[in-house]
Amino acid sequence: MKLSKRAITALTVAVLAALPVIATAAVIVDAPVTANVATTSNPVYLNLGPGATTAEKLNFLSDASVGSHYSNYSFTISYVPGSGYTILTNVLEIVNSTGTNVPLYVYLNGTLPSGVSIYYSSSPITFDGSSLSGTELMPGTAIHVTTQDVYLAFWIQGSYAGGTIDLSLQWSE
Repeated sequence: MKLSKRAITALTVAVLAALPVIATAAVIVDAPVTANVATTSNPVYLNLGPGATTAEKLNFLSDASVGSHYSNYSFTISYVPGSGYTILTNVLEIVNSTGTNVPLYVYLNGTLPSGVSIYYSSSPITFDGSSLSGTELMPGTAIHVTTQDVYLAFWIQGSYAGGTIDLSLQWSE
């Protein structure tokens, strides 16, 4: 069976016209994407906040992984003497560098020692003498992050013996 030039041309055009459809279908994702990667290219990451330097100078915080763009972060909070409490405000921040205005849902995973609570806010957290301006992070609760950084503070009860806290960050749209 011999094909005419006209039939070969029509067949070639049909195959070439179908290629972009096949290639495009291979890259369409129709599901939420979750990232939990310990590299410096993560677009949503934990970073040292504006209060980290003060906390380190007062020997309350020992940063075990200096740098930025961490999805996994480990640091040590020293002991807190007495029966009062210590508050470390704006020690860490969650940064969204995705460039999107779509709210992201960020989960902080890890085990907090007894007597340690995390608070968060899209504006720098303040303490008025009795309470923090942020919202206490409850286990399993997502933090909604838009284009603003989210600041993290730590409320530490007195008589805390100190220890390492490992946090991992997971996010989705």
